Amino acid sequence: MIILVVEDEPAIHKLLQLTLRSLAVDIVFAYTVSDALQALEKITPDLIIVDIHLPIHSGWELLEIIRSKPRLDHLPVVILTAHATLVNQQKAHAMGVQHVLIKPVLPDVLRQTLTKTLNP
Repeated sequence: MIILVVEDEPAIHKLLQLTLRSLAVDIVFAYTVSDALQALEKITPDLIIVDIHLPIHSGWELLEIIRSKPRLDHLPVVILTAHATLVNQQKAHAMGVQHVLIKPVLPDVLRQTLTKTLNP
């Protein structure tokens, strides 16, 4: 299984690497929306984890692109954000996001959420 992580904070990359090691998944990291789109030309992940606040383009913009492409529109998405406002949660739900996790997320919560999402 492949998880695409779109996150601009290296510390979160490290946390995800350590946390997801036990799930036996391959992780592809992207720091920007542009990096993510390049990765999505080469791979079709089983799950995408997206931060809302990214440099240049937002995670929302990436979600709009993903949901507009038939090859990608079915992919499960988990948002990882420090800004879990009601508006963001409603927007995420409207865009078909499976879960919104709030930073800092506990490793066990992250593992459980991703396991549930990958194995519905």
